[in-house]
Amino acid sequence: MKNKLWIIAGVAIAVFCLIGQKDCRGAADFDPIAWRNGDYRTRGMMCRSLASSNILVGKNRDEVVQLLGPPDEDWPEFTKYAIDLGGIWERWMMRYNFMIEFDKESGTVTTAHLIDA
Repeated sequence: MKNKLWIIAGVAIAVFCLIGQKDCRGAADFDPIAWRNGDYRTRGMMCRSLASSNILVGKNRDEVVQLLGPPDEDWPEFTKYAIDLGGIWERWMMRYNFMIEFDKESGTVTTAHLIDA
């Protein structure tokens, strides 16, 4: 009986961990209109597509804002858009950011990637 309880507990923990993985589940192709009008979850579904497309690389800050809308945080060398990756416990524990970094001299995007908030 005791062994069965340990097995059930182990399976329950494994399932919970799999459901809560940090992943862009329900991934969607990047759509600038959906990004601008969407919520954190909508953005989270497009994060991989946007990062891997490299469409932001070489754009200046004004072009980025025109494409993505106003950022949630804006600094001289980077800007951030808050996103939700859709994990079960992540909604309560942490939010993620899609970070866009700008070159100091040219002011154009050098890289865009996902970071912990």
